[in-house]
Amino acid sequence: MPIWSKNFAGIGFRHEDQGFLVGFTALNMSTFKTYSRVIIPQAIPPAIAGLGNYLVGIFKDTPMLSIIGVAELIHTANAIGSEH
Repeated sequence: MPIWSKNFAGIGFRHEDQGFLVGFTALNMSTFKTYSRVIIPQAIPPAIAGLGNYLVGIFKDTPMLSIIGVAELIHTANAIGSEH
């Protein structure tokens, strides 16, 4: 979960322009309305792209981890079998 929050904070909100905050403050809109109607909708597309890259990385690493897990499981089973 920390990687997802890093993705949204680092990539998504990096594109935030301070002019939006100043402009919506001049229009007397609250901070909540500014973020919910402007900032967050603009931050979602770059963040989704980063999450897609993260998902591809997970799919690439999963087969390698399963092979390591099976090899370690067989080694442990052989070690326990040789003790008894």
